[in-house]
Amino acid sequence: MIKAIQAGAKTFEQVGKRTGVGTGPCGGRRCGSLVRGMLGEPVENCKDCDWPMLVGATCPRCDYAKQEN
Repeated sequence: MIKAIQAGAKTFEQVGKRTGVGTGPCGGRRCGSLVRGMLGEPVENCKDCDWPMLVGATCPRCDYAKQEN
């Protein structure tokens, strides 16, 4: 991901095209916030699991874990 960003990728979609991030079974729900934070979007850590998430959003990691149960 870092190399894709350094090579000029400016959006999550552009990073995904270069790396495949977001194409797995969760569709980027678990890694999307981390990548978006690397791109400069505002992120904060989840109070429950400490995973990075977009400011004001629900935690994608906790949300995904609930769906697996």
